[in-house]
Amino acid sequence: SLIKLVYFSRHEDYTTDDNTWRSFKHGSEVLNGQNSNYPILGGQLHFVKFETRNLNDCLEFIKSKQLHHG
Repeated sequence: SLIKLVYFSRHEDYTTDDNTWRSFKHGSEVLNGQNSNYPILGGQLHFVKFETRNLNDCLEFIKSKQLHHG
């Protein structure tokens, strides 16, 4: 079995006060024929896998990245 961990990290040059929004009109994302807006989050998703037998390694990784601070 695998532990699958996904987390988001912001780019260093991104400010949390940035209120940049984008509009898009694409397939199923269109609601009632109108564009939807979504924020630009300024970061990237990371995908990490650990074997279940390495649970302690996973927990240490979470602590080292401070992912447990929510």
